[in-house]
Amino acid sequence: SRPLPSEAAMAVSFGLLVVAALEAVMTNGAEILGLGEDIEALEPGKLGNVIAIDGNPVQIQTEVTKLFTLGPAVATDNKHKSL
Repeated sequence: SRPLPSEAAMAVSFGLLVVAALEAVMTNGAEILGLGEDIEALEPGKLGNVIAIDGNPVQIQTEVTKLFTLGPAVATDNKHKSL
């Protein structure tokens, strides 16, 4: 969901380790949904998305610069960036 990165950033500001915050956003969610075996890591035969960002992953101002969903690149432009 959209506020999830903000929640992770807030948790880090209250003392949660950055690694634990990233696991909470990525790995733990997959495991809760029962998808951990399919998407838990970037390995052959598993599903995955990859993002490239322009800063610290738990800072709110960090933006996604590239997004790859199941292989091909996906546009990250949206109308909110152009405002």
